[in-house]
Amino acid sequence: MAKVSEKPSESMGIGLGYTVFDGIEIFIAQVWTQNNKNVKRSSLGHTPTITYGVSFNLNRGLEWIQNSLQE
Repeated sequence: MAKVSEKPSESMGIGLGYTVFDGIEIFIAQVWTQNNKNVKRSSLGHTPTITYGVSFNLNRGLEWIQNSLQE
């Protein structure tokens, strides 16, 4: 996951990940993003969001495919 910004300090967060299988992880994170200053009636604070997902280690996956093809 990536958020590209000219000002990286606009977002901050903390997360936790767990390896389910070799090369597969699940994660959850709380992320605070600075509100847009150009929007009327904006509180100019930070909006909290929860982000979650699954990540895959591509190197592990490619090794598994390569080993499967050699057998």
